[in-house]
Amino acid sequence: WSFSEEIHQQATIERLAEDYITSLRALIAHCLSPDSGGFTPSDFAEYQWDQEDLDDITAAISKSLGVA
Repeated sequence: WSFSEEIHQQATIERLAEDYITSLRALIAHCLSPDSGGFTPSDFAEYQWDQEDLDDITAAISKSLGVA
């Protein structure tokens, strides 16, 4: 990290970096969790679907398969 010592204190930047790393680790843990499941529009970027489109499609597939 680089920063202006004329504007920010080193302790502030260190706290910011630590908080960033903590948040990033939490995000990674969430994404790797089996409970996070499901698709996002970015999984199908070539189709340019938004979340509502994806929800409709997955609901239709589930219904056709007799799943919930």
